[in-house]
Amino acid sequence: MMRRAIPSFVLLLAIFTYGCEKTGETPSRPVSPAVHELIEICTEAQKQYVLFYAELEKHDGVEAVAYATAHNPDAAVIDRLIVFEERHRGTRAGLMATYQLVTNAGRTFATDSSLWRGRHAVLPTLDAYAGLDGVEQMLSYLKNGGYDPLCGTALRQLIAAPATDVAERARAELCLARWLQMPETRARGMASWLEDLKFDPAQDPSGRRAVHVREALSSLPAADERAAMAHEGRALLKTLAEGVSEAVWPAGRDLDYRYVFDDPFATAQAPLVSELAEGELFRELSLREGRPAPNLELELLDGSAWTLQDQLGRVVIIQFSFRGCGPCEQMYPVLESLQETHGKRLSILTVMADADRADTEAVHRSGKLPWALCWDGSRGLLATRWAVKSFPTVFVIGPDGTMGREG
Repeated sequence: MMRRAIPSFVLLLAIFTYGCEKTGETPSRPVSPAVHELIEICTEAQKQYVLFYAELEKHDGVEAVAYATAHNPDAAVIDRLIVFEERHRGTRAGLMATYQLVTNAGRTFATDSSLWRGRHAVLPTLDAYAGLDGVEQMLSYLKNGGYDPLCGTALRQLIAAPATDVAERARAELCLARWLQMPETRARGMASWLEDLKFDPAQDPSGRRAVHVREALSSLPAADERAAMAHEGRALLKTLAEGVSEAVWPAGRDLDYRYVFDDPFATAQAPLVSELAEGELFRELSLREGRPAPNLELELLDGSAWTLQDQLGRVVIIQFSFRGCGPCEQMYPVLESLQETHGKRLSILTVMADADRADTEAVHRSGKLPWALCWDGSRGLLATRWAVKSFPTVFVIGPDGTMGREG
């Protein structure tokens, strides 16, 4: 059977209601008639996708491909979102539609797809949303999916737009720096993946994975252009890291910060854009595979000291996690098995990003993590310094103290 890949706009209605049901709070701003219209569009799209995937499950192989080609709702839904955005351009409702169009294009490398067509419809007009809360959340997705030069052009236009204030410009420049480094970072990852498949052909008995990776690699700019882009990205990160801007990366409550909800309390604790840029630069220069691991000294939850220097001679696994992170918790038994198998030859450290130390202490008492445990706090110093943007993030360091591959 073909795997399901439900677009994010199908989940928009659930996202709207989730925050209210979970927090028991009312929206920080009223929901406009235009937003209600967008919810209706997404509700109808959800019904279409449910029916589509239910029928798709009945087909296999060539039949499934033929059915998907003939009945995929992408084109119709994207067309409705494009029309909606055009009518509400420059408003929050228009920004919400733009977010959907941008994020869904980020899940495909197919440049001729309806999803890319949707993103291309809104990229030239992103500067119409300058000054609106939540723009940066949409911008952060421009580096996803296949390499698209129009994303870089759109970011530069937004940065130069007269309506873009100083803080928003700093956030857009951070997104541009990340986008500029994406092709080189992705090329390194794809090259490593191909080496893995070559070393262990059992991972790809049909050879299809290798073909897809090579196709994706060929879609990236040439090596010299990638290097020039990465150089520009690092220079921009350096400028941001050394800047005096007090701009922060806004935070939100639950899932709704991209649309309706704001969270001033969390934003007040969020790292500065300059700190995030410093972390991105540190990660690029110090945490790449093969580089000497940076010195790391921290206090564990039990009050004892832990240093990376003391771990020399052992493989070190550093996992960034938080209580309630499903994928993180799925790793715990695997890490425990590795610890039992390799004993003193392996050192494991889990860095918890819980906002409340009590949550980390509860995880410790559960016995799920019988190894070194550190509480870093929400958007903590270590996670910011190591540019951790998703959970779980895992770093492996060899017994000789060199950085291994990040996962």
